[in-house]
Amino acid sequence: MTTKEKRESHVFMQIDNCRVVGYDERNVLVERNELTKDPRTKEEKYRWRVKGYYASIRQALYGILNKEWLIDENAVSDLIAT
Repeated sequence: MTTKEKRESHVFMQIDNCRVVGYDERNVLVERNELTKDPRTKEEKYRWRVKGYYASIRQALYGILNKEWLIDENAVSDLIAT
């Protein structure tokens, strides 16, 4: 496969701005929909960005919870840990 070809992927689940996607027969990955800026055009748009690779869906879900990827930093003004 060349770098230009788009890999067919299966979305196992999507939770708010995160999704778990099948990468190949041994790995799943976690992607997060984030606001990014195109360096050439300076245009801002939302894109799915890869946050991590995991061996199972269970590990991917644990990674989402552990890394707090469901929290939108732009929408939260104060977060107090208790």
